[in-house]
Amino acid sequence: MSKARELAELGAVYDSGALSNRNMMINGAMQVAQRGTTFTTAANATQLLDRFSVLANTNGASKITYSQSTEAPTGFNSSLKLDVATALSVAAADYHIFKYNGFEQQDIDLLNFGSSDAKQITLSFWVKSNKTGTLAAEFQYASTEAGGATVELAKTYTINAANTWEHKTLTWPASTSNTSNASAAGNGMILYMWIAAGTNYTSGSIATDWGVNSSTTRVPGQTNYLDSTSNELYYTGFQLEVGTEATPFEHRSFGDELLRCSRYFQTISGGSDAFTFSSKAQGTSSVDTTVTLRIPLRASPSLNSINSRYFNDGTYVASSGTTPSVIQFSANNGMIALNCGGFSGLTNNEVGNWGPVANELTIDAEI
Repeated sequence: MSKARELAELGAVYDSGALSNRNMMINGAMQVAQRGTTFTTAANATQLLDRFSVLANTNGASKITYSQSTEAPTGFNSSLKLDVATALSVAAADYHIFKYNGFEQQDIDLLNFGSSDAKQITLSFWVKSNKTGTLAAEFQYASTEAGGATVELAKTYTINAANTWEHKTLTWPASTSNTSNASAAGNGMILYMWIAAGTNYTSGSIATDWGVNSSTTRVPGQTNYLDSTSNELYYTGFQLEVGTEATPFEHRSFGDELLRCSRYFQTISGGSDAFTFSSKAQGTSSVDTTVTLRIPLRASPSLNSINSRYFNDGTYVASSGTTPSVIQFSANNGMIALNCGGFSGLTNNEVGNWGPVANELTIDAEI
């Protein structure tokens, strides 16, 4: 893209009032990886790099190893690598997708779905593969007019040259007939990046407008990228913006992206009593504690099973393999109250400190 073209497109964006914060996606440059950097033969629902996960049927799942890679186009330092570990000749019902977990409804209200003021949207990204072919990107959301059923619309793109980074731009028409029925912090819309699909999804003619489209019209033309263990794909630079122009990628600092991701997922290290929090005994076998969050969470989170200790008066009591429960959550609050059981011999209301011991405490409020 020429510098003059870049300036012209940025000028058009500025005129519409959105020069900064125009990218509606988080972690589009694949920088943040709080859950890990390698996901071997990732199963259905496996969370990948932050804000992305796997969606696949039984046959399509566990075929790809996902990882954070340093292979990237100029201007980027990370990508999401897909390495086919088990080849699959797709049956009719098979599919494998990696998806952007979702856009909160309150963040896409500006799209005005279901009205005459609905906006067009443009998705751009970088992709590289050793296999040429056609793939599909699809947006989907639940519609009030459709009684809660989903409406969707896919656009196809082609990898034209092997082993070459290519920049793709896809534009969706305004969705004027279907209002999203999600709540403010609920899942207003999902992005699906199709990797393989059987004839249940490819045998018709691709839909041209938003609607409760039949399965066969969703992604016709989709190439099976699971057909060989030699296949690799790389993605980075995802950007979704209002309008029909794909402007230059909006690079944000790593710290900014980490905070945005932390609205959906954060961790507290265990270590050897590295972090503890003010607490009190709740009865004789559990502890109430208040944990300070990196940033307020999207919703009340789920937590993992951990080993923990409650310290009081120069000693401690241990709890093993216990999942804390949320006893107080408030939106936009920088703290959360938890209860952790599995202790014994405590004195009710005794004040002390509680903390994870060996494994991390994961705090998951992902859509």
